[in-house]
Amino acid sequence: SYGVLEFIAKPLIDLTDIEAEADTSRLSSSGCFAIQTICELLAFAVASHGQRPEALIKKNSLAQKALVVAAASGHKYLQLAPIRLVKAMTKAEDHMYLFHMLETGVFGVILKILEQSCQPPS
Repeated sequence: SYGVLEFIAKPLIDLTDIEAEADTSRLSSSGCFAIQTICELLAFAVASHGQRPEALIKKNSLAQKALVVAAASGHKYLQLAPIRLVKAMTKAEDHMYLFHMLETGVFGVILKILEQSCQPPS
């Protein structure tokens, strides 16, 4: 058990990858805010507690799930929160975070978000 972090991240843990892509259209503004807050709290935990949240994030691919939801969403604030989580994971200088991000394709999803942000508004 991961304690409070597991309770906080439960909405992201419960998403499968397919659901993450499909559920964005059904996210209310409060659901978007919840995902954003979860990402911010996980980023704080990574920055403050080092290896403590590592197992939870790796086991459940939380960074990837958050980024997939963000990439499918049109909300800028929801797109930036998972990127801040990845930034905290990168700044932690823990090679296990980096290996996990490479294995799950986190950087590819970030590039997809960047590409979407460069598109002219329709």
